[in-house]
Amino acid sequence: MPLIVVYEKAKKPDFQLTSQFSTFFYGVCRNLWMSRQQKRSASEVTIPDHAKYIPDDSPDVDLLQADRGKLFYKVLRQLGDDCQKLLQLFFQKLSMDEMAQQMGFASEGYARRRKSQCKDRLVELIKSAPEFVELKST
Repeated sequence: MPLIVVYEKAKKPDFQLTSQFSTFFYGVCRNLWMSRQQKRSASEVTIPDHAKYIPDDSPDVDLLQADRGKLFYKVLRQLGDDCQKLLQLFFQKLSMDEMAQQMGFASEGYARRRKSQCKDRLVELIKSAPEFVELKST
C-alpha cells in the first residue's frame, strides 16, 4: 500500500522530492498508519459491563443522566466565553470552516486546535469535579 501511494505521488508532473526518500517514505507510512488507527478507533465502541443490563425506562437512569447533564453544564459555564461559544458551535455540528468564520479565526486549522484545547479543558474540569467521582461510581 505505501509503495502505491509513493508511485501515485511520483507520477504527478508537479511532484518534487524535497527531502531524503527515506524521510518521505516514512511520512507516507506514518500517515497511512495514523489514518487506519483513526478509522479503527472511531468504529470501536465499548460499553461498560455495568451499563449493559440497565433498562432504558429505569428512573435511576433518568436521574443519572440528569445529574451528568447538570455537571456538564456547570463545568461548561466555568470555561471562557470563547470556549463556550466554540463548543456550542461544535455541538451544533457546524463544519470547522463555519466555526472559524463565526468565531473570527484566521483559519480552519486554528479553529480545530482551539476546539481541541477547549474540549480537553472541559474534560479536565469534569474529571476534577467532586460530583464526577460520585457519578462515576454509580
